[in-house]
Amino acid sequence: MVVLGFPEDKAFLREKAEQRHAAFEDAISTVVGTELGIRCVATNLEALPPLPHEAIGRENLDAAPRVFAGDLADAVDVE
Repeated sequence: MVVLGFPEDKAFLREKAEQRHAAFEDAISTVVGTELGIRCVATNLEALPPLPHEAIGRENLDAAPRVFAGDLADAVDVE
């Protein structure tokens, strides 16, 4: 099981991810090499540790249009 955390004040992001639940499971399973389920939750981003490396974040952003099938909203960088 992979848990995807979304900002508490941005419920629409979690809702969009849940709409694409199957696409996320397929993409994550392909990358990891085994079938995994996902769970989308609201989270407090300030309580989470920083991302390990900028390149990992860039890979995730580059994959977003494929996962969301072009259904993306404008967003600002989160620091």
